[in-house]
Amino acid sequence: MKTVTKLEILGVTFINNGTCSEHVQHTVQMCRRAFYSLSNIGMNYPGLNNNSKPHLYSSICLPTLTYGMQYVNLSSPDKSTLNSAQGAIIKQMCGLIKRSRHTNLLHAMNLDNVSIVIGNYTKSVFKRVCCK
Repeated sequence: MKTVTKLEILGVTFINNGTCSEHVQHTVQMCRRAFYSLSNIGMNYPGLNNNSKPHLYSSICLPTLTYGMQYVNLSSPDKSTLNSAQGAIIKQMCGLIKRSRHTNLLHAMNLDNVSIVIGNYTKSVFKRVCCK
């Protein structure tokens, strides 16, 4: 049997030291790619109206950003990286500068912070495991 330091299963990267920063960086990169692929239809500022952008974000970009995160042990810096990536995408969607705060912007768009979304996914997985 071969001993490896890193293993990828269904797109989720597991590392033998228990960190998941490589998986977090990969999902952030994939989320940015998904966001930029939507620029042709008006996802960047000014583009589409402000009601369509959050719907596209929550149906395409957010699942890409949170893929497999409920199965790994997220550290505090990893959660900050995910929150920062979400904030940068939301600000770019609205045409705001990078130094703007994004918490109130998320509330105005009726979007949850990515940490809350991952926490809800983790609770759902735990509930399904316990019910079977």
